[in-house]
Amino acid sequence: MGRQCECTCERCIRMCERPCWPTPSETLTLMAKGYGTRLMKDWWVRATGDIYVICPAIPGYEGRVAPDSRWDFTKPCIFLKDKRCEIHNIKPYEGRKADCSKRQPTLHMDTALLWDNPKGIRVVLEWTERFLIKEG
Repeated sequence: MGRQCECTCERCIRMCERPCWPTPSETLTLMAKGYGTRLMKDWWVRATGDIYVICPAIPGYEGRVAPDSRWDFTKPCIFLKDKRCEIHNIKPYEGRKADCSKRQPTLHMDTALLWDNPKGIRVVLEWTERFLIKEG
């Protein structure tokens, strides 16, 4: 599913305008390192039922569910600071595998599918119990 990328070109930086999705294990690592409050619950829509993912938030959605409007691209990933990934050393799977030199039309879906199993569901439930802000 693509090479591990270390590029800092403008195209790669623009990719951070949408948070990259981690694997369930990477989300557990982010939570263990104290980033749980800076994540949000997102989902991949599919006919047989949505797949839920815990990923870096966009500003204003920390500890919340991603917006329904499928991305306000004026708000980049919460970890994008000065055109660099603040968590580069533990960058989520999708960001590591993204390759600015070629089109990867299924990378987002392929990453979502890594959550479509009992471990992924457990990680979503754990994050939800520990970090999801309960609204009104």
